[in-house]
Formats: sequence, structure tokens, C-alpha cells
Amino acid sequence: MNLLKHLRRQVVAARLPGILPALAVALALTAAVAPALWQLLRGPRDLYALAPAELNGSYAAAHIDTIWDWYADTVATDRNGREIVTSREYLVPLADGKTFIGVEVPARLIDDGDQVMEETNRWRADPENYFWNGSSLTVRGSICPMDEETAALYYSFLQEYYGLSDQELDNFLPLVLVQGRVNGMDGATLLLLGLAAIAFLVLTGALISRTAAQASLEGITGYCAAGPYPEDALEEASRTWQTVPPLYRLRADRNWLVYEDGARSWVLRTGDVAWVYIARAARGRRGWQVQVYSRSEPARRQRHTLPVPSERAARQVVDLLHPLLPEAVFGYSPARQRAYRADPARFGPSTDPDSRVWEMPLP
Repeated sequence: MNLLKHLRRQVVAARLPGILPALAVALALTAAVAPALWQLLRGPRDLYALAPAELNGSYAAAHIDTIWDWYADTVATDRNGREIVTSREYLVPLADGKTFIGVEVPARLIDDGDQVMEETNRWRADPENYFWNGSSLTVRGSICPMDEETAALYYSFLQEYYGLSDQELDNFLPLVLVQGRVNGMDGATLLLLGLAAIAFLVLTGALISRTAAQASLEGITGYCAAGPYPEDALEEASRTWQTVPPLYRLRADRNWLVYEDGARSWVLRTGDVAWVYIARAARGRRGWQVQVYSRSEPARRQRHTLPVPSERAARQVVDLLHPLLPEAVFGYSPARQRAYRADPARFGPSTDPDSRVWEMPLP
């Protein structure tokens, strides 16, 4: 396995624990809202055009002008302790006049439903002299099975008030069209889940995009590509990585430095190393660092950091690098920093402003 393939696997493996949960949530939310969104895109079916076998699970709409009765109210208690009706379920015949289902509407539509029910009662009492006044109840929603408690109330009502036989009850389906529901969800729930699904899909996409960017290992590929023979450079760096044992993730020989740490990995030709020094870790972090600067790279990439647990470990790394980097300056000083910034390409022992000093105060 070459160096790039190995590092890319490291990057992906490190990012997967963050990607997979976000992806799982995104897929779960998408699966939850997708059927409802599909129903919304297709639009509702005409309730009176549906066969009994097509009712369950359908998203349907109707202008209802016939309501036989109502069989259930949902009540809640307001701040003053009074019970208020929040929804009502009506008994509605379908197109054949024999098959019935329930239709549940919120409180704001109860007046319309009751008006239709009153008109239906007038028609049933004197059909020959009845004149329809145009009353109707407009509904749109999902048709779903009644819960166990409502179904028991529904059939008990039909038997007690209408005296229906078991055979006649077969025409009264335990289904209810719930106004405003889509695939069993109300508008607020659908909107919330839809927005959450979009958010997690965007988050997953961002995580995948970031992983892909890190897995490109632009610092390494770009560094090797800047030379005359990019493929040879990558092969040489891979050979160093394969053959040299690591010291705090750093592998070094007389040709290459290869630091292996997933997306933070880097490589440098030994002849391109201009400056090396030990530094304490940034404020708020523990440990030490060996800073390695290149001559050829742009300013945003010229510093390469090797974290180590202690000053002793840092000195081990410097002791390893010193004989391998005869053209590099070791140790920090403000004068050296100014000289390096002024001309990284020419910075080295011959231009070192503190050439007679080895041990320098740490930055």
C-alpha cells in the first residue's frame, strides 16, 4: 500500500464516526417525511372516487354535503378549567351511499360540519320537499385506521343509536379521514421533520465534502506536484514511510521527512528544510512541538508541526533530524524568525544571523 492510500483510509476512518450518525438521522428523517411529501406532490385523490380497498393510507379531499351524524369529540381543558372541544368526528357516507367512514375536523370547522349534518337531517326527514342550501364541509387529509378506543366507541355508537346488525356494521369501516394530516402527520410536524431532514442532509453533505477535501491530502500532493517529477517524489516518500521506523509519527532519512497523522500528515524533502526549533504547545494545549519550516512552500504551508508529549521527546526528534539536515538551522531566536520571513529560500546556515549560537530561548 502506498502512502497516499494509507493516509486517505486514515482520514476516512477518523471522519466516519461523525458522518455515520448524521447520515443515519438524515436517512431516517427523510424516510419519515418522503411518503408525505410524495403525497403532497401528487395532490389529494377525490374521496368519492376511491374504492373501499383504496381508502386506507390515501391522501384524499372532498366537498362533503352529506353527514349522517357525529360519534366522537376530542376535548381539552383550558386555563380556567373548562372543557373545550378541539375536534369532532363525523359519520360520512361515500359515493355508493352504503359505505361509511369517519371524518375528523378541528374546532374551526365544527360549525360547518354541524350545518351540513343539520341539512342532511332535513333531507332525510322530507327528501321530496328538500332544497339544498349549498352547505358543505371541505376537507383534505390522510385516511388512517381509528385507534382502538375510538373504534370501540364508533361501533358502540352505531349499535346503540342505530341498532345495526353485525352484517350491517361491515359497511362502516374503522377508518377516519383526518383534516390537515398527510401520511398521519399534521402540517407543523411535517414542516419540522422536513426542515430537520434538510438540515441533517446538509450537515452530512458538509461532513462528506470536508472529508473528501481532507482525503485529497492537498498538502502532500501539491508539494510533490510542485517538483519536476511528482510521481517519483510520491514514490520516494512512500518508500521512506514503508522502510523507516517512526519516532512520534515522524519517519526520516537522508531524502525525506514523512509525518503521518491523517489529514495533518505532511512530507518534506530534507534539502527543502530551512529551519527547525522546539516550541511549547499553543496556549490551552498540553505538550510540546517541533516546528519544521520549508524553503519552497507558500507562506500558508511553510510551517509543519510535529506534536510531542514532552520537551525530552522534542529533543529526541531534534537529535534525529540534526545529522539528516545539514542545510537547516536549528533553534529559535527573533533574529532568525525575521531572517526566515525575509527570504525563506535563502535561509540556512550561511545566512543565519545567530550562527554561533545553538541553544536558543524557546519562543
